[in-house]
Amino acid sequence: LVAQGKELADSLGCRGCHGLAPGDSPALLGANKDIAPNLSNIAEKTDGRWMYHWIKNPRGYSHVAKMPSLR
Repeated sequence: LVAQGKELADSLGCRGCHGLAPGDSPALLGANKDIAPNLSNIAEKTDGRWMYHWIKNPRGYSHVAKMPSLR
């Protein structure tokens, strides 16, 4: 499943904003301000169900979310 997740994240362009390895910050705004969270330890913070619903409708959780529509 990890390999499938990596392939999916790469094909959708997630790495354009999100870091997927510890210390990775591809979307810095200014000195040390990320515009998107690093996802390297996302499984420690939440579960697959929450991530599914967040990706499906990020503005349903936060009206200021910058997450793009992934169709």
